[in-house]
Amino acid sequence: MNHAERTRSLHARLLALTTAELAPPHVDPHVAALAALGLVDFARSPEGQARFAELVALDGFDGAKLDELAMLAEALLGIVDGFDLAPRDPKPIAVPDALEAECRARRTLLVNLLVALSTELPGVWRMLKQVELSFGPLDLAVDLRGLAAAIETNPAAAQADAVATQELIASTRALARRLEDVLYAADTPELKQSRSALHRMWALFQAAYREVADVGRELFAESGEAIFPNLDAIAEVSRTARHASSSDEPAAIIVERGIPASRRGAASTRRRSSQRMAAVRPDAALAVEVVLAAHSESNLWLGFSQDLAEGGIFVATYEIRSVGTRVDMSVMLPGADEPLPLHGYVHWVRPPSAGDDFATGIGVRFVELPAATAKLLQAFAAKRTPIFYDD
Repeated sequence: MNHAERTRSLHARLLALTTAELAPPHVDPHVAALAALGLVDFARSPEGQARFAELVALDGFDGAKLDELAMLAEALLGIVDGFDLAPRDPKPIAVPDALEAECRARRTLLVNLLVALSTELPGVWRMLKQVELSFGPLDLAVDLRGLAAAIETNPAAAQADAVATQELIASTRALARRLEDVLYAADTPELKQSRSALHRMWALFQAAYREVADVGRELFAESGEAIFPNLDAIAEVSRTARHASSSDEPAAIIVERGIPASRRGAASTRRRSSQRMAAVRPDAALAVEVVLAAHSESNLWLGFSQDLAEGGIFVATYEIRSVGTRVDMSVMLPGADEPLPLHGYVHWVRPPSAGDDFATGIGVRFVELPAATAKLLQAFAAKRTPIFYDD
C-alpha cells in the first residue's frame, strides 16, 4: 500500500468511528506520539529488528503494524499542532458544585469497587495511583473514564451482577461526558472541529500503540516496561511530574526527559501557555490578599496541561488590571497559620460586564512557584476542583 492509499484508508477509518468509540486522550497526545515514534525507532534498530523478525516469521506479528503506528503517530502530531493553533475564545469555566460533587462521589465509589474486586490485576494499582495524583477538572473526567474501563475489563466484575455493572459503567461514561461538555462549552467552531479530529485520531492511535507495545514487552521481558511503556505508565509519569514541577521547570519539561533521545528535540517546539500572552502595556503592580476556601469566589485555575506550574489563581476582585501586570499575592489556605507569598502576572481578565454569574476578577499566572508551595496548592486542588481556562 503506497502513501496515497494509506492516507485514504486512514481517512475512511476515522470517519467510520462511532461516537461511542471516541474519548479524550488520557495522556498528553504529543508526548504519547513521540514515545510511539521512539518505540518504532527501537523496533527497527538492529537489536529490535532481530526479535521482531523472528516473530513475523512465525506469523506471530504483522510487521506492517510498525509502519501503521509510525503513520498514526505522525498524523497525531499534526493534529495536536492544529489543535494548539486553533482559534480560541477563552472563558474561565467553573464546574457547577452539584456536578463536581456527583463526579467526585462517583470516582470514590469506583475506586472502592475496584479495590474490592482486585488490586492484583495488571494496571489496577497504576490506575489507583493516577487517581491519587489527580486534582484538575480534566483529570476528574479522565479518572471516571479510566475507572469505568478498568472495571469493565476486570474478570471479577463479570462474575458479579453483570447488568448492574454495565449500568454503572454506562452512567459513569455519561457523567464524564457531562463534565466534558461543561469544560468545552466555550470552544470556538474551529476548536470543536480540531477537538473532534483529535479524539478520532486518538482512538486509532491508542489501539495501534497498545498492540505494538504489548508485543514489545513480551519480546523484551527484561527491559520491556522501559522500552515499550504502556499508555497508563506514561500518564502516571506525567501526573507524577506535575507534583514535582515548579514555575522554573514545568511538568512538560520533566516528562520530555523520558522521551527517546532520537525524538526529544521535537518536544520542545510545542507552544506552551506562557508563550501565548499578548504583548500589552501592563499597569502598575497590584498587591492583593486572597483567601482560598471550599466556597470562596477566588480559586486556583488550570489550563489544558493541568499543570499547576502553568496555571495560577483566579483572584475575585474589582481592581481589574490589564494583561501582563505583575500581581503580588498573600494567599491564605484552609487551616494555614500564615499566608503564602505568591507572585505572578495577569494572564486573563473577567470583566464586570461578562453577563453571567461568574465573579469579576483576574486570572493570575504563577511566575515564581517553588515545588514546596506547589504541593500545598495541589493538596487544596485535590479537595476543590480548579477553574478551567483553556487558552
